Amino acid sequence: MISLSLKKCLGLGSLSYAILLLVGCGGGVGDGAQTQNGTFTLAITDAPVDDVMNVFVEFTAVTLKPRAGQEISFEFDPPEQVDLKTLEGEKMVTLLDHVTVPAGAYNWVQLHVNGEFDGQDMSGTYVIDAMGQHDLRIPSGSQSGLRLVSGFTITVNQNTNFVIDWDLRKGLTNPIGQPGYFLKPALRITDLTEYGSISGTVPEVMAGCDPLIYVYEGSDVAPEDMGSPTEPLTTATVAQDPNNASAWSYSVTFLSPMVYTVAYTCDALADDPDVDDAVMFLAAQIATVEDGQDTRINF
Repeated sequence: MISLSLKKCLGLGSLSYAILLLVGCGGGVGDGAQTQNGTFTLAITDAPVDDVMNVFVEFTAVTLKPRAGQEISFEFDPPEQVDLKTLEGEKMVTLLDHVTVPAGAYNWVQLHVNGEFDGQDMSGTYVIDAMGQHDLRIPSGSQSGLRLVSGFTITVNQNTNFVIDWDLRKGLTNPIGQPGYFLKPALRITDLTEYGSISGTVPEVMAGCDPLIYVYEGSDVAPEDMGSPTEPLTTATVAQDPNNASAWSYSVTFLSPMVYTVAYTCDALADDPDVDDAVMFLAAQIATVEDGQDTRINF
C-alpha cells in the first residue's frame, strides 16, 4: 500500500473536493525513471434525488489495479468530504487534474469511503433532510471498497479523462425501521475522451404527475423501474422553466456514444430502488448519442 499526503504531493493549500486517486508524485510506480507515464483526470457527478438537501460522503482512500502488477492504494489523511447533492446535471467536481500515472491497462478503480456505522460518529458521511441530519451507511465502503470494474488504458504521454456518476436516485434509500439512510454503490464511469448527451422537453406537467426520465442502454428496451431485472442505466430530473410555467425539460449528460432507449414516467415517487414496482411509462424513444453532440428527444 502506498500512503501519501495529497497536500504534500500536489502542493495544495486547500483540499476541498480532492481525491488522491491513481497518483504518484511524478515518475510513476515500479520502474522509477524507466516507467512510461500518462496523465489522468477524474471528476465526480451525480444523478439527482428528491427529498434530501445534502448527501455528504467522506472518501478515505482509492485503490487502482494495473492489469500487470500489484494493487496501488492511496490514502487520504484526513479524509476528503464531497456533497454529492450539489453535483446535479452538468455540474461536476474535478478530483484529479492531469496527475502523472504509469501508462498501461488497468482492471478497476476502487473507492473507499467512511460509511459503515459501528456505533461511533461517522464524521463527514451523512444526509440532511427536512427532519435534520442522519447517518449515511455505505455497505462495504470502508472495508472492501466500491469497485468500478470497467477496464481502461492510460496512454503514454496523453491525458485520460473520466467522470464517475454516483446515481443517488438508484442508490439512496431510507429503510423503514432502521436508523439513517443507506447509499448503494450505484456507480458508472464514463471516458470523457468521447461522450455526448441527451436532452429534450416533456408536455406540461400537471398535478399528480411526478415526472422522471429513464435511460437504458440499447435500442427497443422495454422500460422497467429501478429494482427490476432491466433497471435503467441512469435517470434525469424533469425541471420547469422558471420563465415559462408550461415549459418542462430534462438533460442527461456524460453518456458514452451508443444507442439508448429513453423513457418518460409520471410515477417517479412510486419507484423504490429496492423493489420491482409497477411503474407506468408514458412513452419511450430511441436516441443515438454521438461524440460531442447533444441528441434531442422530445416527448
